[in-house]
Amino acid sequence: MDHFSRTIPIIGTQLQAARVAVLGLSHAAPLVEYLAACGVGCWLWDGADYDQTVLKVALAHHHGAALALDAAPLSAQTLAAAPPDLVVGLGAAPLLRQTVEWAHSVGAPALLVVPGGVASPWAARVVLPNNDDDQARTAQFIQLSHGWPAAAPGLEPALFLVAGLARALLLRRTEFARADLAELWAAGQRELHFAAPSDPGAVTLEVPTPPPAAFRTPPARRGALLIAGLGSLGSVAALALADAAERLVIADPDHVDVANPVRQAFAVDTIGQPKASALRTSLLAAGAPAVFAYAEALETEQQVAALIAEHSITAALVTTGTAADFAIARALRQADLPHVVGRCYPRARYWEALVIDGRRGPALSDLRGHLALGPAPNPTPEQIAAYSDAGALEAEPATLIESGWAAAWLARLVRQLLAPPGLRERWLLELLAAERTCLIGGVQVEPTADGPAYGIALPGQVRALGRANIRQP
Repeated sequence: MDHFSRTIPIIGTQLQAARVAVLGLSHAAPLVEYLAACGVGCWLWDGADYDQTVLKVALAHHHGAALALDAAPLSAQTLAAAPPDLVVGLGAAPLLRQTVEWAHSVGAPALLVVPGGVASPWAARVVLPNNDDDQARTAQFIQLSHGWPAAAPGLEPALFLVAGLARALLLRRTEFARADLAELWAAGQRELHFAAPSDPGAVTLEVPTPPPAAFRTPPARRGALLIAGLGSLGSVAALALADAAERLVIADPDHVDVANPVRQAFAVDTIGQPKASALRTSLLAAGAPAVFAYAEALETEQQVAALIAEHSITAALVTTGTAADFAIARALRQADLPHVVGRCYPRARYWEALVIDGRRGPALSDLRGHLALGPAPNPTPEQIAAYSDAGALEAEPATLIESGWAAAWLARLVRQLLAPPGLRERWLLELLAAERTCLIGGVQVEPTADGPAYGIALPGQVRALGRANIRQP
């Protein structure tokens, strides 16, 4: 097993030879990290307004020598000398126009990205080479960038979807091409609008009518957060939540293995260390004021109750990926503590998050395994080879783009539960009131004979289900 071994079944090795040009590095740096986790090491970037050393250190931290990093400043000269396979621009109108011009000059596809605003969603537009049919629409799209926010995003779920689009463009002529996106592009659908503040799970093909500015939960450290399970979901979400709680209590019995750093929050130099202690070091470095690490599996209600009492836990994230989720959730519900229980389905094509508001609304045991989720996707090669389709499987293999998107959503939900009800955002309050507290997200669309798998009709869509979807005996 090597660094990228768990990504190869998903995307092969072609991306290790790909070159990507990026404009707007100060906002697109996370996008670089997500594509690097898929093997992309050759870059042209315009880092005049960004400390490139920070990005290079982060890439070395997670990938070491496994990522053959070759980064050069982006200019007309370097663009001509080493033509990229994709040009990505994230920013204001002049930058997006430059992105289109440079992509056109080298015959490469372009990906234009406008970050979301106070009321508007994120937006992304694909411009394919040798296709002038949509010049007017592209010009209209660029106008959306007026008034874009100046603050760079943190662990923003939308950026994982953008990274997925970028990767799909790089792989569109390979055996790993995304059929759902190829179908949209062939039909002339080149835009996706997603992650609006008022409805973060919605995805549309056209510019939606923006609602009034939505209330956003003010950032603050609140309470004590327990995180059980520090894999591709728990570890990434934990780092995103380093500034969200006054105390973090983390638990996992495993050690960092050689394939973990590519999509988990561990450095290559922590391989062999207990995950809990390695992540504690990273969380403290990220500014978490207090972190308590337990290198053990939480498997009983008594263990969880003891931690609740010792650390005055006020909320929790449960991502063990095992049957222990139920025991942990029972203890949290008994203590009337809000919690999120998350997992990925095979290959992390889809994820599930159960939001439990203490003793209010449905419990984990009320919903998991009892919901009519919709048509199931085809079994993965790993399921066919080694498992029954009906079994609970670990979400391997996968890439950071898939599992990171799930982790970012889990972190978003946990931030909401750490806040008192009066400071929670309307979309979550409405889901809790309607008892639609099981969220299913799909990074891609997979058709079945009975419709799209799990009802995910557009890539990046998130559905909410609840008591009304419980299967009848």
